[in-house]
Amino acid sequence: MGHELSWFRDFSRLFSSPKMNITEYRTQFAAFNSSLALLQYQQYLGNADRTVAQLRSDNSDLFSAGALQDLQRSIDELRSAESTEGAARTTLLGAARLEHLELRLAELNEELDSCETSARLTPNETTSFATAIDSLLATESNKEQRDERFKRFLDLIASCNDLRLTRVQLLQEEARRLGFESYSDLIGSSFRINLEQVARAAETLLERTEPLQRAAFARLTPQLLFAAKAQPSFADLAFLQHSSWLDHFFASHNWSKIYAETMAPLGIRVDKQPNLQIKWAETSRNRQALTAAVDPPRDVRLLLAPPQSVTGFAGALHAAGLAQHFFWNSKDLAANHPEFIYCADRATSESSGYLLEILLLEPRWLEQFLKPVSKAELDELSRDLAAVLLLRLRRQAAQSLFALTLFQPVPPSVEQSQAAFVDLHERATGFHFQRQLFLLNSAALFSCVNDLRAFVFAAGLREHLRHRYGHRWWTTRKAGDELIDLWNTASRYPVEELAGLIGFEFSFDLIPDLLSNFLIEAKN
Repeated sequence: MGHELSWFRDFSRLFSSPKMNITEYRTQFAAFNSSLALLQYQQYLGNADRTVAQLRSDNSDLFSAGALQDLQRSIDELRSAESTEGAARTTLLGAARLEHLELRLAELNEELDSCETSARLTPNETTSFATAIDSLLATESNKEQRDERFKRFLDLIASCNDLRLTRVQLLQEEARRLGFESYSDLIGSSFRINLEQVARAAETLLERTEPLQRAAFARLTPQLLFAAKAQPSFADLAFLQHSSWLDHFFASHNWSKIYAETMAPLGIRVDKQPNLQIKWAETSRNRQALTAAVDPPRDVRLLLAPPQSVTGFAGALHAAGLAQHFFWNSKDLAANHPEFIYCADRATSESSGYLLEILLLEPRWLEQFLKPVSKAELDELSRDLAAVLLLRLRRQAAQSLFALTLFQPVPPSVEQSQAAFVDLHERATGFHFQRQLFLLNSAALFSCVNDLRAFVFAAGLREHLRHRYGHRWWTTRKAGDELIDLWNTASRYPVEELAGLIGFEFSFDLIPDLLSNFLIEAKN
């Protein structure tokens, strides 16, 4: 009876509800996202007074089925949905739809989170299931112990797979309720992209980088110390991506000094950015950097742990780039179109993080900021970092293709899904992936699509800056001025469109173009 009344209220609203006040809705949308960013920041520090689920529940009216209908009608009433306002409202609707799905799946998400959080590799282990790979597999240099931990880890993964599969099925059902053939179609609309084009580009990327993958595999696997006849596994890949054998290059450097001296030649004085708060976190609690867009550009927060490892250093650079993106967002855009600040498609903002992160591939930057090292050491460091990065990007391509396979209008069987997962990831990495892993990252599969697109844009932007300002582009004020102009637009444009506006072609070929010099030389 309650379900029927709810349906009747939504149906009646089509004829009886007043016209949506889009300005008021945007204000509420911005306030919700600001509260969400602040809450996630507080959770990371361990001092949050409520959960994300409670925050979403408190704002459920904002993302109800009726609110989505009102937003769609407001778009239909415009003379042209292709206008700036039409594009803005479509972006707003896309973000609202994804929040609507989070509300609809809240109970299941809570049950899945409880299952994953309660899973421990050892009785006294305080690390949750979600971070077990990073803390217990990626940092374990002893292969026998790593393999033993991974065997137990697989059992824990399998114990929650039924819930993950239910989540996949419910996402499909909810997408159809909203008028889409599949969840992937809903994602494509919300992200403002053509996922079929992304899939073709990802497939071409895997084909074009096969020789580079073989070179990367040959270069990195000696770090595993495994028997020649053994095939390296997912756990070994986690260890390689952590790159602990490179940590000594980064362990004893003053991050604050490096950050300030990297940004200063660009005309950005980090000590003169009062709206960008930088806090040092407890390393025992937090291992990764975090950027919180609490109220850009008036309140942006950067939470850092001392980056004493290569992964920590890369994460700090990424978070710093993301923080600069939000700090320089247009005040007018934030006030009038918060949907371009809190966009469902995070590729534009994430690309700023990748732009700084790939400074680690620049020998001139490394030479400037790392302790005195020889040219030979710098070359070896750059090649190792490029090899690890290639495996990471090929894995993202595989994840993107798997997401589209999993969320087809006619979904595959469990067995077909597992087979597709294994085939794609083993082809992409050369490492063995167990079938139980197929839904491990199911809650964030399409994040790989955004990450991959963000990196492609960052690679193209890097080449654009090098062409205009020289190979040491980060040392020129004009490059900084251009970046500030870019960051001013927030996420108004998808990266595919933004590349054309800047003056370069958005192409996945930018990835092999960037990495081939390192890896082809490494192969010889």
